[in-house]
Amino acid sequence: MPPPGRSSVYRALVRHGLIQPQQRRRRRQDYKRWERARAMELWQLDIIGRIRLADGTQLSAVTGIDDHSRFCVLARLLERATARPVCDALGEALARHGAPQAILTDNGKVFTARFGPGPGPVLFDRLCHDNGIRHLLTAPYSPTTTGKIERLDKTMRREFFDRQLFDTIQQAQAALDAWVVHYNSARPHQGIGDRPPADRFALAPQPPLEVAEAAQTSPPVPALALGRPPGLLAIARQQEGAHHDRGSRQLRRQLTDDPELRHTRERHRPSDVPSGRQRSAKAGGVVLHRDRVARPGRACGRVALKGQPGRGRGPAPAAGMDR
Repeated sequence: MPPPGRSSVYRALVRHGLIQPQQRRRRRQDYKRWERARAMELWQLDIIGRIRLADGTQLSAVTGIDDHSRFCVLARLLERATARPVCDALGEALARHGAPQAILTDNGKVFTARFGPGPGPVLFDRLCHDNGIRHLLTAPYSPTTTGKIERLDKTMRREFFDRQLFDTIQQAQAALDAWVVHYNSARPHQGIGDRPPADRFALAPQPPLEVAEAAQTSPPVPALALGRPPGLLAIARQQEGAHHDRGSRQLRRQLTDDPELRHTRERHRPSDVPSGRQRSAKAGGVVLHRDRVARPGRACGRVALKGQPGRGRGPAPAAGMDR
């Protein structure tokens, strides 16, 4: 019999009250580092809160960093970190540095409607879509995926926000801009060989960009969610069939000769496709969806039987009737 593992021994000791359970921190070698190969391939964005002025007014800041070069591409103070101010700040960064291939964010409501009550897409998604940028999302409760921007936020708070107070947001923004210039051009970065981020970022092509405003009629393009494997390789597949042509999904309901049955049929359904529940399949340019046939005493989706009570409606079915 093989010896028990460390986790089994730990659980047994806790179960018998021999040790006190403690939260175990992951080892440094458990984390796997990743980095994009070139600048402007990926930006990481985040929101910093709990920034105070001298009179106690609370501010927020939207920050951004280039994944390869660690170049700070965005640092904008905001009175409120809502959708429009955050997107305006991103638009200024795009006009200044160009559009990256992708932007990685967490699942904040400003960035995505993934866990919100609304259907989406949010303004941030539309801005990325209209400028040809892929929007990537981290897995929930995975701050290490955006570790570079989290580290920038920690450094910015420790070296800038915690050391001085300003009377107005304009004064704070001017001082923050000067700090960012020093961070990008003069401050050595340990993660890139003690070189300033500007040395790496200068190698990226930066063609002029006319930033497209987020149109209110942009098609809904949900952001891609990242899984937990290392790097950005674990991109969850989007749900198939999310953007079917609306005209290809029109249904034509017909009644059969039997008045007790009601069928929901697809237009131009080929004869070789069996009836019953089936996955959507394209045939003859028409998207075929489920074909449900109602039975006596049972509702068919949202289509109730003519002359028969639907589920939860009307009187109870007669004895012996299929329920």
